[in-house]
Amino acid sequence: MPERGFTMNKEAAERWGQRRQIGRSKFLINYCILAIGLPIAILLTALELLYAQEIRWPLLVSRFLLFPVLAILFGMGYWDSRERKYMDYLKTTEE
Repeated sequence: MPERGFTMNKEAAERWGQRRQIGRSKFLINYCILAIGLPIAILLTALELLYAQEIRWPLLVSRFLLFPVLAILFGMGYWDSRERKYMDYLKTTEE
């Protein structure tokens, strides 16, 4: 079966090798919740305040719950995908 999608090159493998050293939990917190989920929730809340001139509390609470959870789900898939590609890269370089 032909290989599809992204395959790691040496530079990508080195970057992932460095990043994966922090572990999955810290990766999810640092790169997904703090870098993606919460900033999106804050941005949408700021836009709501700017345009609607008010904050609707049910939306605020749901944003700050929903976007970090979605970011974690995305991050879990990203982590698993990168790990597979990294392991494939290591196997091909060992041969």
